[in-house]
Amino acid sequence: AAYGGSGYISTSTDGVNWTTPKSVGTSEWNGITFGNGNFIIVGTNGSIARSSDGITWYNSAPSSGSIGSITYGNGKFVAIGYGGKIISSTSGTSWTTTNVSGSVVWKKIRSNIGSFIAVGSSGYIMKSNNGTTWITPEQLKDDSGNLLNINLNDACAIQ
Repeated sequence: AAYGGSGYISTSTDGVNWTTPKSVGTSEWNGITFGNGNFIIVGTNGSIARSSDGITWYNSAPSSGSIGSITYGNGKFVAIGYGGKIISSTSGTSWTTTNVSGSVVWKKIRSNIGSFIAVGSSGYIMKSNNGTTWITPEQLKDDSGNLLNINLNDACAIQ
């Protein structure tokens, strides 16, 4: 499945031939993942949609505030929003909200076997082993020990 502006989603079974984009709401979609037999897509205004086949989509109850990124790992979906909001779900239909304090704009969340990594503005990065409880965010430093005031836009978490 591929997503874009104004709520459009397109699907392909072979990566070559794609369906005509279908409007699924009016949100700007920011992230998509697959796990537990479902696609979950998240976006602005707290929008969340779920599909088992990538064609028929069901809107979940929206969360408050925009959601920037989503991943699947350790048997659960974990999404991170602007302002430190983190939501998680094992089903993709019912969501639990936790928050990380601070003013970091979290850009992406990724998972690997056993942990989750989130990256954001001003060089901040944080880790969780369960997607709910997070280690205090750390600001990266350069070789001289100076804090890096850069945006981290994505991560690749491997084991």
